[in-house]
Amino acid sequence: MAKQPSKSQSTDITFGCPASAYRIDLRPSDPDNDSMKAISARTQWWLIGAGYGFVLLFGGSMAVQRYLYEFRHPDEVNASSGMWAFGDMMMWTFLFFIAMVPTIFLLRLIAKSEALYAGYSRLVLLFAVTAPLCIGLLALASHDNVVAELCLWRLIWSPLILIAIAVSRIVARFNLAKKLLSYALVTEGLTLILTVTLFFTKAGGSH
Repeated sequence: MAKQPSKSQSTDITFGCPASAYRIDLRPSDPDNDSMKAISARTQWWLIGAGYGFVLLFGGSMAVQRYLYEFRHPDEVNASSGMWAFGDMMMWTFLFFIAMVPTIFLLRLIAKSEALYAGYSRLVLLFAVTAPLCIGLLALASHDNVVAELCLWRLIWSPLILIAIAVSRIVARFNLAKKLLSYALVTEGLTLILTVTLFFTKAGGSH
């Protein structure tokens, strides 16, 4: 009777003569032995920190140059305030996607800890709940106060927040974190759909 290879035994296939043989490893990949495992935890944290440092320096230089131009040419900016505001949004959106690169590695690192990632997932869910709360506050309160303005910005950036939550859900390893992030994803997604629906309904009614 043929002996079955154990889990610790290699299930390789060898081709060619011994002098020029090469092997194909048929064993399933082990997430604990991935490429990040070859780097020490301290080095990973330093690389992630360097990534965020680059984002801060790059984003800060872009923002400073843009706002210096606004300060030196106020008439030109006021004449095209709508286009200028759209340019600001495009700049921050671009910086968001750059910042997602080190964020993905950070999430992969903390996802190895069930307790740490579960705590992070709870915070994400709480933050996602602020989206429907903002819709309620905008419907009930006047739009000329700080709270309403914050709620408006919260809803404007909802698509990017949805992307961040989706990435967090993909990276999650443990059941509790997956469940919490799924709730957050559904909450943010449904609120985004409701926000877009209300926007077009109001825009259509105003005509």
